[in-house]
Amino acid sequence: MSRPVETRACAFPDTRFGEISGQMELAISAALQSGSRPARVDRILLATYREIDGEVPDPDSLVRLDTATREWLLQRAILHVGSNPAWFEAQCEHCGDRYDLALSLAAAPRKPAGAGYPQTSVTTSLGLRDFETPNGRHETALCELPPGLDLRRELVRLCGLDSDARSDADRFTAADLDLIDAALDELSPDIADSAETDCPECGEHTRARIDPFSLPLPGLGDLIEDIDRIARAYGWSEAEILALPRIRRRAYADRAARRPREAMR
Repeated sequence: MSRPVETRACAFPDTRFGEISGQMELAISAALQSGSRPARVDRILLATYREIDGEVPDPDSLVRLDTATREWLLQRAILHVGSNPAWFEAQCEHCGDRYDLALSLAAAPRKPAGAGYPQTSVTTSLGLRDFETPNGRHETALCELPPGLDLRRELVRLCGLDSDARSDADRFTAADLDLIDAALDELSPDIADSAETDCPECGEHTRARIDPFSLPLPGLGDLIEDIDRIARAYGWSEAEILALPRIRRRAYADRAARRPREAMR
């Protein structure tokens, strides 16, 4: 008996952000301290989005999104609360030299999902087998595996929908794994998260991956400074200050910082 598809058919959905406030910034700061990358992604998406595909996001719905859509949502969330820098620091795969790379993450190209998304069938040496697009739950499972395992085979084990999927993963040939890889690549949506260029130092062609977590985000120190200034100037509680939209909070903090100078005039 086959198991049902878990991955949601929800590639690059319509979204609505929550208002940027101290509460959101505090939640993002806490999310960045989470252990695994999938856990950090989940917590940032929960903190920043009010709606995803017309629904209020929750942990279960987020882990069922395919991996490319999760990465796309993460990119947009970090750009929403941070900034969209025109330059990134990259490192050559060959000589290790660091160099500046001009790139707009907001304009990163996307590949739509393939026919039948989020499920596909592959003719293997064991017969016809069904697989689903990798999702957030699969990401977490791979992160928790002990070192030394064949991650490609483990992903096939996780994405297999047939009743014998776990044992089949051990019996697939290398050619089978290649076929499954190609089918899942064709099925899955994709979002560009890297750029190819020539290294200015050694001249070799190299690929630079742009990790959204490397982008600048509002610092917790700045938030605490705003809270301290406003609380001292106006006597408001931390909860009241955190609830303010960021633009208003910063305006109040700037005004509070000027008050001693204005009082001396």
